[in-house]
Amino acid sequence: MDSDRSDVYSLLLIITVLIRFIHLITSITLVILKKRNTLDNMKTVNDSKTINFLTILKEKSGFIFKACVSIVLIIVFNPRHKHLLKITIEEKTILFLYGLLSLIELVLTLIL
Repeated sequence: MDSDRSDVYSLLLIITVLIRFIHLITSITLVILKKRNTLDNMKTVNDSKTINFLTILKEKSGFIFKACVSIVLIIVFNPRHKHLLKITIEEKTILFLYGLLSLIELVLTLIL
């Protein structure tokens, strides 16, 4: 049973990091497109559709990310299990990268 729990944990952790990358990339692309549109003073229909699509993708990826993180935390800190999952060096690296990406996104949001 503990093996199943750690497999689900690992899978959710990988999905969470991938969703975070998608969220970060869409955020950066959205900021670049909005800046380009304000500098060029020319809004085309394609740019408007792209911006709307990226905005929706950013919102949905943010929601999915929060849901995945919540599930990961429930799995790790479930009070029914006597032992907490051991966090390996790979998982520490993934969590470190997640923190780093979150910090980069926060700084970009504040700057731009």
